[in-house]
Amino acid sequence: MLCDDPYHATDPTNQEGKNNSCYLCMNKIAGTQNDDCYRCDVKKADGTPGKDGKNDDCYGYDTDSDGTKDSCCPTFRLELEFDNDFQGRSRSSAGVGESGEIVAIQADGQTMGAVTYTTSDATCVAVSGDDWTAGDRACSAQLCAEANGCKQCKTLKIVEPSGVTIEKEAGTGVWHVHNTGSVGFKGRPYITAANVSFANIEVREGAVAAVANGYFASYNGLMHAVGGWVNVLPVVVGKGSKVDGVDTISMGAFTTTPFSAGSLSWPIPWEFRVGTGTPKQFAVVTHLSVIEGDGANPVNGNDGRCTQSKGGHTETKSYGDAASSY
Repeated sequence: MLCDDPYHATDPTNQEGKNNSCYLCMNKIAGTQNDDCYRCDVKKADGTPGKDGKNDDCYGYDTDSDGTKDSCCPTFRLELEFDNDFQGRSRSSAGVGESGEIVAIQADGQTMGAVTYTTSDATCVAVSGDDWTAGDRACSAQLCAEANGCKQCKTLKIVEPSGVTIEKEAGTGVWHVHNTGSVGFKGRPYITAANVSFANIEVREGAVAAVANGYFASYNGLMHAVGGWVNVLPVVVGKGSKVDGVDTISMGAFTTTPFSAGSLSWPIPWEFRVGTGTPKQFAVVTHLSVIEGDGANPVNGNDGRCTQSKGGHTETKSYGDAASSY
């Protein structure tokens, strides 16, 4: 079914039974059939008849997938709103657990009756009234509004968290005990992707055995314990969803000499859940501790210099550096 301009070639007040300035797209199965990218350019921004190179509010979709275009819908357009909105966020994707509203916006000069809101997959995205809430796993669903016999839909892709970055917490220092092999910092984790929100999830660190050698060889196999669940806060633009907790990243202060080269690595699994749902691992964040030394006394040069790294942030202190606190 095609749209007929609200203006005739010679009489702007009449329809002539032809599709004049409607535009069709073939994005999903290119060259074979029209899909749901179907919009009209039948009036200018000031409301007068004519093309201005922009889509207006005459939209048509094949919402029931019967191969036939639904009727043209001049009365409203459909938008998705997000409870955690921010600059640069995706308008077509949401994080697991995210929520928002389906908004049917009435066109100028049109009357819109009662609106019914639906979802194509309630497990993926649940709908209650005009509110939507994403589930706890990656998926896609169509969110629809229907009014005046016209149905419009938007596809919303739900994504799971995919990574963790850590930066030193603002206003904190780097810990070190003078004349020891020691260093530590307070790290603030952020959950990515950064273009959606994970403000309705919880995260925790899982158990893993250390892989250690050299000076730290006695710690080989040391278990990193499972952590408690921690809430995730709204997005900090450019960083991701802020974890509601600070991680103390250190290995302690070492005094036994001579110092020799060594390292300890914990490849820590990170898990998420929505509510009390089933946890799922989404990332591995490595905590790496390194110490330097030539294996001989007395302590000199870089002997005892320690480095701590986790989540993309690194701090280093030398044996003889002045004492400092977090």
